[in-house]
Order: sequence, then C-alpha cells, then structure tokens
Amino acid sequence: MKNLKNFYPLFLLVWVILVAFSLIWSLSLIKNSYLLNARSQSLAFFDQVQIMRLWNAKQGGVYAKINKKVQSNPYLEVPNKDLYIDSLDMHLTLLNPAYMTRLVADIAKEENKTQYKLTSLNPLNPKNKADEWETQALLAFENGLTDTLELMKKQGVYKYSYMKPLMVKKACMKCHAKQGYQVGDIRGAMRVITDATPYIIEEKRITDNVWLVHVVIFIVGLLAFYLHLNSETKNRKKLETANAEISKQKEIAIELQKKAELGSHYKSIFLANMSHEIRTPLNGIIGFTQVLKRSPLSDIQKEQLNIIELSSENLLTLVNDIVDYSKIEANQLLMENISVNLSEVLNEIVAILHMKAKQKGLKLLLDIHPDTPIWVKTDPTRIKQILINYINNALKFTQKGFVSINVYPLKTDQDKTLVRFDVQDTGIGIKEENLSKLFKVFSQAESSTTRKFGGSGLGLAISKKLAHLLHGEAGVESEFGKGSVFWFTADFEQSHEEKKSKEHKIKDLSHLVLQILLVEDNMINQKVAQAIFGNEGFEIDIANNGKEGAEQYKLKDYDFVFMDIQMPVMDGYDATKEIRKHELLSQKKRTIIIAMTANALKGEKEKCKSIGMNDYLSKPFKPEDLLEVISRNL
Repeated sequence: MKNLKNFYPLFLLVWVILVAFSLIWSLSLIKNSYLLNARSQSLAFFDQVQIMRLWNAKQGGVYAKINKKVQSNPYLEVPNKDLYIDSLDMHLTLLNPAYMTRLVADIAKEENKTQYKLTSLNPLNPKNKADEWETQALLAFENGLTDTLELMKKQGVYKYSYMKPLMVKKACMKCHAKQGYQVGDIRGAMRVITDATPYIIEEKRITDNVWLVHVVIFIVGLLAFYLHLNSETKNRKKLETANAEISKQKEIAIELQKKAELGSHYKSIFLANMSHEIRTPLNGIIGFTQVLKRSPLSDIQKEQLNIIELSSENLLTLVNDIVDYSKIEANQLLMENISVNLSEVLNEIVAILHMKAKQKGLKLLLDIHPDTPIWVKTDPTRIKQILINYINNALKFTQKGFVSINVYPLKTDQDKTLVRFDVQDTGIGIKEENLSKLFKVFSQAESSTTRKFGGSGLGLAISKKLAHLLHGEAGVESEFGKGSVFWFTADFEQSHEEKKSKEHKIKDLSHLVLQILLVEDNMINQKVAQAIFGNEGFEIDIANNGKEGAEQYKLKDYDFVFMDIQMPVMDGYDATKEIRKHELLSQKKRTIIIAMTANALKGEKEKCKSIGMNDYLSKPFKPEDLLEVISRNL
C-alpha cells in the first residue's frame, strides 16, 4: 500500500503531461490542416488564372470591343494595338495578359468573395503598384521564397492573403522587354484574397470538440484515480472496525455489503455516463476522419488524418481500459462460456494485427501444438483482449525480428484442459529488477517507457485479472536486450459440439438503395451517419428523439431503423416498443432495428435485444461497422 501511495504523485504528473501533450499536438494539427487547405485552394485559383494569362500571351493578346469598361490600354506600346473594322463599324483594342487579368479581377470582385490582383515593384500601370505587405513579399521572393500566406483582418473581416511570384516567360517579352526583364526574372506577383470566415468557424468547432474530449478524459482519469484510492481507504477502515467489534461482525458485514453494492452501482452509472459523453464526440472525430480519408487528399493531409485517427483510437482504448478495470474491481464483468473454435479465434487475432506487424517489418507467427483442443468452452472476447494486448506491446517494443504466438496444453483432467498462451518477441527485453513492477495497475517497467512508447499502465493489470477469471495465471519471462515472453493460462472445458464458424463477410451493398431512419439527438452523430450512408447511395431520414422517430416510422416504410438509446422526450427503448406495437396493430412488415449506444452499463446489449431490437452497434463506430451490421441483418 505504501509503495502504491508513493507512485500516485508520479501517476498524476504523467497523466497531466500526457493529456497536455495530446491536446497541444491535436490543436497544432488542426490549425496546420486548415492553413494547408487555404493555401491549396488559393494555389489552385492562382494556377487557373495563370493558365488563362499564358494562353493570352501565346496568342500575342486578344482583341475586344471598346466600351465603357474596356478602353484602349495606354501602357501597352505595340503595333496594331487599336483596330477599326469598317464593315462592322466596330472599334477593337488589344488586351494583353495583365490588362485582361485586371478586367476579369474587377468582375470577380463583384461576383464572389474571392479577389485577386497583379502587383509589382516596377509596374507599367501605377494601379498595380505594390502596397507595404506586397512589397515585403516581393522582396522575399527575390531572396528565394516560393509563396506566402497570411491571415489578415480588414474592416472586421478575416481574409486569407496568398501571394506567389510571376516569372517572365518567352511569351511575356512582347510587353515587358522594354523594362529590361529577361526570361526567368521575377516581374511581379499575383495576390489571391479569400474569405477566411468559413475556415475559422469550422476550425473553432473542431477545436472546441478536441478541448471538450481532453477535459473530459482528464477529469475521468482523476476521478477514477480518486475512486480507487477512496475505495482502498474505506475497505481498510471497514476491516479494522470489523476486527474491533467481533460481536457485531455479522451485522456490520451485511451493512457494509449494502453500502459497497450501492457505491459500486453509482460508480458503474457514473463510468457509463462519462464513457457515453466521451464516446459521442469521439464518434464524430473518428467517423469524419474515416469519411475524409475516402476523399482525394495530399500525402500530408493523409498523414495528418492518420495521426488524428490514431490519437482518437488511443483515447478510446484508454477509456475502455478504465471502464474494464472498474468493472473487474467491482466484480461486474460478465464472462461468457460458449463453444468456440480456438484455432479460428487465434487466426482472427493474427488477421487483425498482421498489417501492423508488416508495417514495422516484423513477422507475426502462430504455432498451435497438435495436442491443443480445438473446440472449447470459454469467453473468446476476453481471450482476444489478453492476446491483442500482449501482441500490441510486443510490436511496440520490437524493432526487428518477429513476434510469435505459441499455444500448447499443460495438463488434461477428464474434460478440462489447462492451456498456456505465450507471446514471444525479439524486442528490447526487460531488466530483472523491473519485472516485479509489471501486471500492477498504472505501472510500467520504467517511467521512460511511457514517455517513449506511450501506454496507460492498465493493460497488463487487466490482462492478469482476466486470466484469473479464466481460471488461470499470467506472467512474464524476459532477458534484457534479447526479448520477452508474456504468457497466461486458461482452464478450458472441452466442447464436443462443433459449431459452424460465425465468420461473416460484408455483402456487396452497391446495388441496393436502402431506406434508413436514423433516430439520434446528437448533431455530430447525425452528420457522421449521413456522410457514411450518403457515400453508399442510401436514402436517410433523421429524427431528433424517440418520439419523432416513432411518429416518422408510421408515415413511411424503412428497411432499417438505427436507434440511439439516450435521447430527450422519449428514449430508444420506449421508441422501439412504440414501433413494434404499431407493426403489430397495423400488420406492417417487421423492420430491422439496430441499437446505437455509447453506454458501458452491464447488460445493455441484452436489454436492447429483449425489447425487440435486432442488433447492437457500439459507439464510436467506423464506416465498415455500419455496413457490416447492415450486411449481417439483410
């Protein structure tokens, strides 16, 4: 207990540093992303105008009819500048690229928010004389700067001002040779001015969400830490009181049990609510990241989106670890005991992590001993959770070589077999004095490990507790500099009923135009679902609460209803009951209803199915999760 207390200040410091670093990094990525987007759009506009100017120059200019806005260019000194066509009684004047650009810019200024102008330190036309900002940019271009972008505020409106130099080409010498320019010289620049308001509004919206997520994550971590410490203190005091009052031990034990159950119940509700509030904005971030990754993007933008996605998934993993650990501590974690094909479970894990290993240049190997029972009764989800945690750690700390999963039986007693799972790597290994620190809550081998490789210190602690729930043990064997073997055992009851594989492949949905009703009160989740379903060509209607959803369902036939659980006015449970009641009375075809929830309460999935929902989708979700649940229920 004393050793754990000594670790608390370090944990708090590491927690603050991690959250602060993640926040600063995320805000920086968002700001750079919008600047890059503004620069890209301005450059595209610049290139289009340049193509128009180059075409004009290659034609030697174009003639236009003289009118109120188009007059003869007094700064252009070339033969046949002005013409008169007798048969048409028409006066024409020659428009060189610069003059044509200025005329088009005047129209653009009147028609839309994007403006542009030509500027120079030595212009033919005084109207093109550079102002102070343009002069500084032009001088910087002379010193090698390729372009410049700056956010400016004029008359209370923010504008992006982008400028890029104009190089003298052979076709330009007709008008500019007399100024002493040579081909390849910088003769001026073009300035593109765009309205920055939409960028600023969107950047602020996403920035606010990032702040909210990090603040909530930070508070949840502190509260979980406080609850854990408070629980330890209370349990110790209760034990001392019980020993002191032997005569009242039974009565006190019953009272303490009631209080513990009540505290555990409130703790579960609190963690479920906090998990819901965190998962909702994370669903927006992860969902829109997946949608954006399907768009045409530059390599830099793809890299930035990958970083945002990785950061969001790391936050989600941390939330899941905290919730899982709290459930285990409160003895509220439900363990399945179903018949599964152990070989299929292990191969699924390899399939999930194969690409991650390949990206690091590592081999991911699987070796199942022939005597290992194939069909067993166990909880496959928890087997996967332990192994994926072990393998992820191995991949994180291994720079070259391999990571191997070795599975073999230790002993068999009638219909039960104790099986050992080893995850061996050729990574950095662990010093002998640090081995005892592993498998403890919030603990890693060294504090420098957190700074270099990340991690909350919960994964191994959860894995060990899960191994105990599987009637086994967990441990590690390691030699510093040569690698490690993380292992756990599980006691399996052999299954004599070989069930068919439940593996499900997503069907081709491209030929379907599904009618979908989304009942969801959160605008971010609405936008994510709209983007995903829209990309697939599905037609989607939105209801903002359960009451609206039930009423809207009565007016139209739908193939699927995606139902949120926590909503104002009427929740998803009552809305589903209302829909099923309407189907029964009207003899309407029974529509597939999919629950969508970020809740972490025990029994949530079972409750959804018991009131008439067909399937269950946990938030945050990715596009493939939505499509897979549709495919599974068609």
